[in-house]
Amino acid sequence: MNRGLSAFCSFLVGAGLGVTIAWHFAKIKYEKIADEEIESMKKVLLKDKEKDNENSEKKKNISKVDEIVNNEGYKGQSTNYATVYNKKKTQKNDVETYIHPIPSDEFGLEEEYDVITLVYLVDGVLIDDMDAEVGNIEEKIGEDFAKYFEESNGDTIYFKNDKYKAYYEVVQDDRSFDQVR
Repeated sequence: MNRGLSAFCSFLVGAGLGVTIAWHFAKIKYEKIADEEIESMKKVLLKDKEKDNENSEKKKNISKVDEIVNNEGYKGQSTNYATVYNKKKTQKNDVETYIHPIPSDEFGLEEEYDVITLVYLVDGVLIDDMDAEVGNIEEKIGEDFAKYFEESNGDTIYFKNDKYKAYYEVVQDDRSFDQVR
């Protein structure tokens, strides 16, 4: 029996030693795999950070261009085929105006702004969608709005009015006010 007990104890010591050695090698193996994964993720995150830095740099450059454009008073004007940027001061009697001619692709972008269509008749009368003559034109789209038809070479021009929070689409019509009524 002494021999059986000795064999059993030897078996337990051997099994314990085997488990300990296997656990040690497994630990080393999986630590190595984890370290490789961590390094891989660091590389991916570093690439993402570099892309973010590039995008940030591009955004800074765009912001600089926007700042220059805004400070110099450039405003976009719509044409049938492209937006032409002319140097236009957005000031009237040294007071900044809130009426801006805009290209068609910027029309109606802000949801909190109303969208209003007006019709400019051949006899110089401006009417709304109810065929009523529009009053206070200089407050809505500016008194010199008609010149933008010539500049755009089209029959529709667009304005954004920040004071009234409205987009105005002005369409030319070949009819006179008497024909409309």
